[in-house]
Amino acid sequence: MVAALRERLGLQVTRLDMFGRPTVRAMAARVADADGPAEPAVPRPRRSRDTAALARRRDRRGRRS
Repeated sequence: MVAALRERLGLQVTRLDMFGRPTVRAMAARVADADGPAEPAVPRPRRSRDTAALARRRDRRGRRS
């Protein structure tokens, strides 16, 4: 549903908008208040994982068992 609204209407709608406005009337009011087309999504850079910290955590969990 969110993807269809974004694609067809060009609106920036989130899943939280959908859950916060569970009726068609409430969502229509949200869409009517929108400021036009959505800004294109910009991918965020992924955080690098600290693999050493993950290994230490895994080792600690193994010792408790």
